[in-house]
Parts: sequence; structure tokens; C-alpha cells
Amino acid sequence: MRWKVQGANAILALRCSIESGPLDGYFDRVREVFARELSAFTTNPVDSATSA
Repeated sequence: MRWKVQGANAILALRCSIESGPLDGYFDRVREVFARELSAFTTNPVDSATSA
């Protein structure tokens, strides 16, 4: 299997979380990153410029 750096980092973080105990902290970070990426996607200035 081949991994891109982002995917490999995500799997490594998940495996470390599994080995160290509860996954609450891991999924909190996943939610934060997802929310940040989603807000960047929805506030893209290119999209708002083309709809005007």
C-alpha cells in the first residue's frame, strides 16, 4: 500500500492514540481540522467573486 504524507500522518496518529488509551483527544483534533478545512472551503473568495 502506498501512502501520501497526510494519510500516513493520520494513520500514525490514530495508531498512537489507540495504543495510548482513549481516542477522545484524537477525534477532537480531527474535528478541529475538518472544521477549519470546511470553513476555508466555504469562504473561498473565488466562489463569492463569480456569484456576484
